[in-house]
Amino acid sequence: MSVIEPTISVAKLVAERQSRAMVFERFGLDYCCQGGLPLDEACHRAGIDLFEMIGELAASDARTPAPDDTDWNRASINELVDHIVSVHHAYLVHALPDLAAVIDKVDQEHGRQRPELAEIRKVFSDLHVELETHMAKEEHVLFPYCRRLESEFGTPRLHGRSIAQPVRIMEDDHLRVNIALDRLSELTDGFASPHTSSAVWDHMLMLLLALEVDLHLHISEENNLLFPRALELESKLAEPVGAAFRS
Repeated sequence: MSVIEPTISVAKLVAERQSRAMVFERFGLDYCCQGGLPLDEACHRAGIDLFEMIGELAASDARTPAPDDTDWNRASINELVDHIVSVHHAYLVHALPDLAAVIDKVDQEHGRQRPELAEIRKVFSDLHVELETHMAKEEHVLFPYCRRLESEFGTPRLHGRSIAQPVRIMEDDHLRVNIALDRLSELTDGFASPHTSSAVWDHMLMLLLALEVDLHLHISEENNLLFPRALELESKLAEPVGAAFRS
């Protein structure tokens, strides 16, 4: 069992073992958009007892042996892109329209009694469009460029520019996604079932919670693993030949 050091970033802890994400989810600790923070600082900012958190993470590790998890800190750019597209993008392709249909059904059954459903529909609809556009930009522009960074000699400039600009755009998208998820959580009391809920309402909450968890992992893998690695590799490839030997 690996030792959980307080100075390791929360994003690296999740990348090492994705099962740890559920511990952070329970505590409400942001490991995607604020994933670069060391565990001790992240706990301090969130008002969480560090030793309690370490204990919960250690317990999670004991329940989930290392062979069951992939350490994405060690994965190549191509492996990360393949994983993000085949797991997270593939999930969203099916989950988003399914959830839209369920929200419509909930609105038909409960819209008059639950006025917050109008905003739930609006926030989710905007999020749906945002994510579809975001995935298209990644799969058709950014990800192919990231792949070429690993396979080609020299720097394959993106329309004559660095990868830094599209990465910033993707990170801005991620911030908006996270804000939308937070709003959906607020509107549903943390995706908790009210006393007057129905089967279709409970189903909507279950799907919204699953969406939030998957998107948190998705964003963390891009912000904290793929993007920094691609930027670092681009920088190295852009160095003049022989620069490493000059003092």
